[in-house]
Amino acid sequence: MRCNLCGGQDATLVYTVRGWPIVRCACGLVYVAADPAGIDFTALYADRYPPEAFLPQRPRKVAKSHRELARLERLTDGRRILDVGCSYGFFLDTARQRGWSVAGVEVSESAARFAQETYGLPVYAGPLSDAPYAPGSFDVVTIRHVLEHVPDPLGMVLDARRLLAPGGLLLVAVPNFDSLAARLFGPEWWWVDPPTHLYYFTRATLSRLLAQAGFVTIAHSTERCDDETIAFYLVFVLNQRLGPLRRLRRGASARPGADNGVTPRARPSAHSARLWSHVRQAGELLERLSWPLGTILDRAGLGAEILLISRWPAVVVHAAREPTAPATPVLSP
Repeated sequence: MRCNLCGGQDATLVYTVRGWPIVRCACGLVYVAADPAGIDFTALYADRYPPEAFLPQRPRKVAKSHRELARLERLTDGRRILDVGCSYGFFLDTARQRGWSVAGVEVSESAARFAQETYGLPVYAGPLSDAPYAPGSFDVVTIRHVLEHVPDPLGMVLDARRLLAPGGLLLVAVPNFDSLAARLFGPEWWWVDPPTHLYYFTRATLSRLLAQAGFVTIAHSTERCDDETIAFYLVFVLNQRLGPLRRLRRGASARPGADNGVTPRARPSAHSARLWSHVRQAGELLERLSWPLGTILDRAGLGAEILLISRWPAVVVHAAREPTAPATPVLSP
């Protein structure tokens, strides 16, 4: 397919992972070179993020939500927020406790239902392009760990822009392809996960994408990912390279299939779930001990996650191009 950033087709192969070619465009954007029309996204995400995988992470996610909301509160007086890809609603529940008027969008019906029934949140189950919100309805839109999943990131940013009031803020968070972990682990980096992750952003390519949609970046940082600890990465890489622990998270990888583009994940056994729980607990201890190192990496721009906050100007300073339509892939799995 064409590059979502520049529209070009001049790309070189970076990795091939489980049969999926990952390429780098001449403009710098890294993406999976496969036709999105050949991927059954409903099947891909039907059971990919079960509650038992997310609920243990809630304390870390809530703490991080408070930090992100505090940053936003210093930049705007508005308190109407839309979280795109709100998952189980931890971020929105935290925002509501801080006095925000909240709404969410989530393509997973089960996750949306959990947020609605558990926290009483107003969550629309479906894609952002179909969400029933009037233009200018929100002061802030957040898109956190979503852009890397969608076939048309620029199109999603333009949809978000339509829903922002003049001068509104857009917060975007994605895995950092320039991170130290990405550089060390290469194709074995946890976030290299096609076809779930279709795009691999750096701060430069993400900033350019937002600028294409007319946004002006006003704050940026890299951070440790809140989902997993350093111990997780160590075990994961040992698992990938040496193999003795592969059953620990068996079924964790989607693979291309003849019918729908994926093979369903197998649920981990009770034994592996208990063992993984112990790994997480050890990881929490290691995380506390290694906090100074993580802080140094974040300040050097080498953290696992990029976070950008951009403003939609009250007066548009330049026109944004339309999203690039999918084309014949440069390479195909």
